[in-house]
Amino acid sequence: MARAYIDQLQRGDRYANLKPIVGISLLDFDLFEAAQAHWKFRLRDETRPHIFLNLLQLHVLELRKLDRQGCETASTNALTDWVTFFKHWREDNIMGEIKHPPVQNALNELWGLTHNDEAYWHALARERALHDEASLLGTARDDGLAEGRREGRREGHAEVLARLLTLKFGELPAATRQALDQASEAEMEAWIERVLFASTLDDVFQ
Repeated sequence: MARAYIDQLQRGDRYANLKPIVGISLLDFDLFEAAQAHWKFRLRDETRPHIFLNLLQLHVLELRKLDRQGCETASTNALTDWVTFFKHWREDNIMGEIKHPPVQNALNELWGLTHNDEAYWHALARERALHDEASLLGTARDDGLAEGRREGRREGHAEVLARLLTLKFGELPAATRQALDQASEAEMEAWIERVLFASTLDDVFQ
């Protein structure tokens, strides 16, 4: 968000040309304990919260909560349709019920990407893997001891690889998950590189 805000200015531009930036973070996990699933953050004064700057806005949507709430209420609106898309885009029987045109367009674009392995993985898997790995390994480093860091790094690789494989090939067999649990760090680094261009699950573990 900060980069997008600053990148609006070219040399010699006026600050008055800056426009507000809205960031949207879609989380596939529960970040907060409260039942609320859509969080809206803005820059507010600490002593007078009713006074705020509208320069940066951050919307955080916890998809699991929204998915559960949609199932419980059976409500249908643009937001629940988007949540269904992000959570169930591989399930044709569910996506066939979605009538919201922007969601249908997004689904068509996604299917177009899936037919081009290189574009798909450069657009989705590669960047996500790098961010996920950096976050997981950063958490492991903060834990302290060298042995803990090494184990945390290995587990981080395993989790990232499992996510990539599931995105590309669907639900993983038990044997594959067992292989991830037992693999060395070097093996998983090699598998992460292969998954970007592999056509089948077997190609990854050759």
